[in-house]
Amino acid sequence: MHRTRHLVAGGAAAVLVVGAVLVSMLLAVAAITAVSVAVCAVVVRSLLKRRAA
Repeated sequence: MHRTRHLVAGGAAAVLVVGAVLVSMLLAVAAITAVSVAVCAVVVRSLLKRRAA
């Protein structure tokens, strides 16, 4: 009985760690995407301003 409890606890801990890593990776990807979108927006604005002027 004790071994199965340790296995369950270890499995739960592993799931939590993997979940935390996946969430942090998703947040990092979202941040990178937001930055790239912002950079693209700035570039497009500057191009439009140059054409208008």
